[in-house]
Amino acid sequence: MSDRVFLDTNILIYIYSKTEASKSEICINAVNDNECYTSTQALNELCNICTKKWKIDKGVIDDAVDEICSVLQINLINETIIKKALCLHYKYQYSYYDCLMLASALESGCNKIFSEDMQAGQVIENTLEIVNIFSIARN
Repeated sequence: MSDRVFLDTNILIYIYSKTEASKSEICINAVNDNECYTSTQALNELCNICTKKWKIDKGVIDDAVDEICSVLQINLINETIIKKALCLHYKYQYSYYDCLMLASALESGCNKIFSEDMQAGQVIENTLEIVNIFSIARN
């Protein structure tokens, strides 16, 4: 049985990376092997990277957003998630934006969040485990 997994922005970025082939493959496999969720925040951050850093054409970005939305469940950031993120920020001391990801993952009923940026192995609210899938792949 697959896990219910939330994908942080960095996982989405690696899926489309042209310079990190091994990480891209790990992320694509993770999507194929799990029931995956992300948020409008992650999509916005991906679009920002694609436009500012990678300077990708709009049509290519549109296609990526369409693909992500067809494969993943997308959680909208709402008042409930914003307030939960604030609580998580004060409790766990992650950045507010990381806490938006955590709150979205909890709201989606995920038991894991794949992220390269947060403390792997930590369990949030006795429910959500932070997993660095790149560490797992090396073992």
